[in-house]
Amino acid sequence: RLVSPIGNAFMVVVHLAMQTDVRAVLPSVFYDAANRPLTEILPQLYSLPLDELTRQDISTKFLLGRDKLQEEGIKEVLAFLQPTFVRQNCQSGNDSATLLNAARTALIRLTDVEPYYNFCMNNPGAVGTSLGLCVNCTNAIKLHIEEATRKIWEKLPSLFGLPDWEILTAEENTRESGDIA
Repeated sequence: RLVSPIGNAFMVVVHLAMQTDVRAVLPSVFYDAANRPLTEILPQLYSLPLDELTRQDISTKFLLGRDKLQEEGIKEVLAFLQPTFVRQNCQSGNDSATLLNAARTALIRLTDVEPYYNFCMNNPGAVGTSLGLCVNCTNAIKLHIEEATRKIWEKLPSLFGLPDWEILTAEENTRESGDIA
């Protein structure tokens, strides 16, 4: 399901996926592109060598999905910043000042080049440590972020207005079976 980072090949990969009707790669391609600056991706989107209606459809799905992905990342991944997040066996006594500092750090880093929720998704084991939390809280946050990332990955196609993974891969498997026969 994962396509390697695509860099400047976004347009080529999307065009190839549409031309060959292999849409199963689109969610991960869109995911990679959603983590890049729009100034890099928009020119590629707008110059896709597809008919105007298809280009508009792809552009709309990508742009709306990019926003939904960001919302999911903030809501799901950063849920550990909520006061209701359970940090069992905290060695610091679940100090509210520690949680407040963590929330402040996250808020400040939301607009970094790499948004904070992306940092968390890419480095789940380092989040608690970077916030000065105890080992038990660090582990609880790591497990939470890994589970949140799995949830987001499962929802990824629908965030971009595409069929679920099962349908996308079934389409691909059906096509492969038909090609062999």
